[in-house]
Amino acid sequence: MGGNVSIASPVTPEGLGCVLHEQGGDNCAGPYRAGSLYSRQGGKSVNQDSAVICQGYGTRDGIFCGVFDGHGKNGHKVSRIVRQRLPVLLLDKTILLAEADGELDGNLSENQETSYYDFSSNGKFHQWEEACINAFEEMDKEIKLIRNLDSNFSGTTAVVIMKKGEDLVIANLGDSRAVLGTKTEDGVKAVQLTTDLKPGSPGEVDRIRSSNGRVFALRDEPGVERAWLPRVHVPGIAMSRCFGDFVMKNYGLICTPMVTHHRITSDDLFVVLATDGIWDVLSNEEVTSVVCGVQSEELAAKAVVDAAAAAWKTRLPLAKPDDCTAVNPKTHACRKEDKDECEEAIEEERPIEKNVGATNIGEENDPQSSITKSSACCRKDCGKARNKDSCSSYYDNQIQQETTFDPMLKKRMEMLPLEEQEQSREKGGVTFGR
Repeated sequence: MGGNVSIASPVTPEGLGCVLHEQGGDNCAGPYRAGSLYSRQGGKSVNQDSAVICQGYGTRDGIFCGVFDGHGKNGHKVSRIVRQRLPVLLLDKTILLAEADGELDGNLSENQETSYYDFSSNGKFHQWEEACINAFEEMDKEIKLIRNLDSNFSGTTAVVIMKKGEDLVIANLGDSRAVLGTKTEDGVKAVQLTTDLKPGSPGEVDRIRSSNGRVFALRDEPGVERAWLPRVHVPGIAMSRCFGDFVMKNYGLICTPMVTHHRITSDDLFVVLATDGIWDVLSNEEVTSVVCGVQSEELAAKAVVDAAAAAWKTRLPLAKPDDCTAVNPKTHACRKEDKDECEEAIEEERPIEKNVGATNIGEENDPQSSITKSSACCRKDCGKARNKDSCSSYYDNQIQQETTFDPMLKKRMEMLPLEEQEQSREKGGVTFGR
């Protein structure tokens, strides 16, 4: 079965660099100089997972990657909206942070640039943590303001990594996961970089119950604790933090990510981000072993998803398999010839000569397409991503076939008190989701 890689939008905001993401379909895959990603549809009618890699994110060597696991009737729409918009919001916040510190004047040398992003030496992490939290909260507000998209009972998880020099900033929302493979005397060790944020997790359950939400497992799922409204057995959400699911936002469900930092060492070999369809059937060690066994890192994501698909058949033969998505970003320095070719392609804005065949099975019939280099820029130009009109145009372009975003509605709503904002929102049909 084939895979499909989408082309980057011609209106991709400057600063995102070269963008690769899955596109609908049953299997979606693509090797890339910044890593690889692969997605396989499970037993549902549509693949609700999304994933993205941005190479040249903010800086020449910057990388952004993320996986997003949608749930509920409109979960696939929410996950794709977040996939498109969240990288822009995070880039915007980090640029503002740099400019506020007076350390970004657009003329930094490569060594100065690396020093600025050295979190361990200049104590920048807490400021970056705040920037991530603000971007996630803004993303959640934007989802709520989208017309014709009922996200009261639909949402998505998110786990994203931003690589700046030798530093990784990881932001996690929900039960997707990031795992690091690092070399030790006893072989390659799996190190979990994120914490699964589920309703029964320590700290999470206390917050939900103190907000009058309920947490318990169903009889036929004794090991899966879910979050419920105070007096009715809905929605039964299996994660304690996510975008969307606004019916639970007053009962302990939050969109605040858990943000962590990791300094890359010479022993660190790779990172894998994956949705829970992978982790439900494979352990961290098994995923690490799969990645170590591939001949090329460009095949790592596909190998992980294929291993999970096989595990669903043997370990949970009676269960409906979940969607499985993995991203394997390149965490070590590129070879010089790779970097030269990438920078040349960025300057010429030409496509990389790689294609992945596609046979879409699902809700959409997207054409086959090549991975395309979109315009990347130096940090001095990245401020253009803050342009509201540019971002709104990009946002509208990406979701216009699925939902309608009304910028005037957003402006009108922001002028109202919070209670009136809630009363003024259009009410859509209620859908009970996961």
